[in-house]
Amino acid sequence: MTVKELTDVLSSIELVRITKGRGNKYERSKDDLYIGWLGELKASPEHISPETWNAEVKHFAAVQDIKHKKWQELGLIQPLEPGKYPQYSFSDLTMSTYYTIYI
Repeated sequence: MTVKELTDVLSSIELVRITKGRGNKYERSKDDLYIGWLGELKASPEHISPETWNAEVKHFAAVQDIKHKKWQELGLIQPLEPGKYPQYSFSDLTMSTYYTIYI
């Protein structure tokens, strides 16, 4: 299955992360090709290369990104998308679910 085929069956309201290889799933990496809303990616497909759209999906996972709201002040690991906080808030924590597509 290609990235295009997989994203065609996912809802546009989902957060996705497309990355090369199986690096650290909780931190950003130079291998990340796209992190953001799937709807935005579908509306502007030029955010990733045609090669990425046609790449074979090696693995697919729903990854929780749970971070402290004051991660910077406390010297903690940054969220996948700093400055963007999810719909759910648990006291001082925030949680987002990213569909991570490994190619």
